[in-house]
Parts: sequence; C-alpha cells; structure tokens
Amino acid sequence: MAVAPPFDRMHVVEDFGELDEVWAGTRVEWLEVAGTRTRLLRRDGAEDGPLVLLVHGLGGSAPNWLEVMAPLTAIGDVVAVDLQGFGEAAPPRPNAPRPVANARFLATLLHALDRGPAVVVGNSMGGLVSTLLAGDHPELVDHLVLLCPALPPWLPGVRPSRFQISSFGPFLLPGVGRVLQRRRIRRMTFEEQYRAMMEGLVPDPDLIPERMVNVGVANLARLKELRWRGAAFSEATTGLFEHQLGPGRSRTLAAMRRVTAPTLYVRGLDDPLVLDATTAMVRRVRPDWTIEEPDGVGHVPMIEAAGWTADRIVTFVRGATVTQLRAG
Repeated sequence: MAVAPPFDRMHVVEDFGELDEVWAGTRVEWLEVAGTRTRLLRRDGAEDGPLVLLVHGLGGSAPNWLEVMAPLTAIGDVVAVDLQGFGEAAPPRPNAPRPVANARFLATLLHALDRGPAVVVGNSMGGLVSTLLAGDHPELVDHLVLLCPALPPWLPGVRPSRFQISSFGPFLLPGVGRVLQRRRIRRMTFEEQYRAMMEGLVPDPDLIPERMVNVGVANLARLKELRWRGAAFSEATTGLFEHQLGPGRSRTLAAMRRVTAPTLYVRGLDDPLVLDATTAMVRRVRPDWTIEEPDGVGHVPMIEAAGWTADRIVTFVRGATVTQLRAG
C-alpha cells in the first residue's frame, strides 16, 4: 500500500499542521549536533517553564510524540528529537545509534539548546538513553519520566514474552534468522507491517488515531529510502541487549543509582516488552521512584493513551520534588 497523502511528505514538512490540523504549530527545525544533522519537532510552551525533551524508542522517531506535544506545553517549550540512526538523523559513525552514544548526543543537544535542566521523557530504548543521560549528567535533568523503558530486568524473574522472542530472536541468529525475517516483511505492505507491529505492542490497535497510523506507515516507507536505517537499527538493538543482559548491564544499573532528578516510571500492564521483571528491578534499585502501572496500556503510552500520558506527566512535574518523593 502506498503512503497516504499528505503523509508521503512527512520527511519534508515544515509544520506538522500540513498533515493534520490537530498538530498545527508543531514546527520542524534542523540542528547540527555532534556531527549529526538532526530533526527537531518544537512547540512553544508556558513561559519560564523548563524545556521538555522527548526521546523516542527503537525504530521510532520524533513524530512518535505528536499526540502529546500540545498538552505538554503546559510545562514549558517542548522538543522531540530524532536520535542518531533514526528518523532523519543519519549516524556519523557505525556505533552512533547505540544507547551510550545517543546519551552523549542528548547531552550535547541540551548544551546546544542552552535551556538549563530539562524535563526528559523517554520511551522504550529512549527511556534507557534518558536514564544514562540523567545518571551521567544530573545537572542537565530537572525531572525524568520513563515510559516503558528498556532497563535491565531482575534476572530471576525474567519470562520472555512470545512477542519478544518473535521480534528479537532473529537478532540472536544473525544468519538465517534475519534472512527469514526480511523475506516475511517483503511480502507485507507498509500498512500490514505497521498493523502487525502494533498488534504485538498494544492491547487494542484500533484505539490508535488514524493520523498516527499514517505517521507509522510513512515512517516504515521512509525506512526503505534511507539505506543506513537497517544497519543503524541492528547496531542499536545490539547495544540494547548489552545494556539489559550483557556487559553494559552494570553500567545501566550504576546510572540508575546516580539519577538525582525526581523520576516517574510508567509500565503498562499489557506491555509485551517491558515485563514485571523490569519493574521488580526498578523497585530494588530505586524504591524512591514513583511507579505507575496502568491497566490496558501497552508499550507506547504516548500513542495509545496520549491523553492519560500527557496528564500524568504534567501532574508529576508540577507536583514532584525530591523531598516529596523520598518522603513517600
């Protein structure tokens, strides 16, 4: 299936109101950061409030946040960024899409924006990257919000889901596994690929707004045009595994312990990727963090439950302080 107009122009629009009037005012800017020309989606927000930085997950891009950007302006100016190796941000080096490299990239970005400590919101791999940022550069993070973050699980409690095995198993079999996966995908339209992905990630894909379905389909089509995206995805996936189960695991746990910002951890009870074992580890390492586990929510709350997600972030940022969280 061809990408529906005007979403076939998603990579060149200057204001996302060109795609849907609901997003009018979400403008596109380009910035050179750490050798990467990256795309920023920006909205002006409450005066004197902190910057809100939105960090997408594996395979995603800045437009993943379109549904929550307007309500988050109640906090301050809002910026969603394409990480190195995703969206429109070509990686300057082969290892640039890895979590540690992207955490350094975010630190450089925040220095370039020169807006003081920011409210950093990360989903999935973006949650891992945001945690590394907050642990390594606590002076840059005012509040940390982790939406279904790809943090290390408590190993005795790990029970891989069927979706985890089917989605990431091929990366453990770099030969035949990936060949079979590519063959299966080639037989599917972009719409079918997006539907299959969302059926695995969220409990009810029919609740996703049609405009966000069109964004997802357009992103998959763009993936075919940017030849570096496949290698970048593989590199980021390898880095993700290392931080959850391999040599990077201890580094991630150490970063979690160093976080000083008030932190909200959200994990949907229907999330097939971030499992109970991850929440169990968070409770062990950071019992002071605020934990929310909404029922009926999967892996991408900002897409499937945008209203609830935005309200929860705004409420948390307005009301949370380190003292309050520790007392709770």
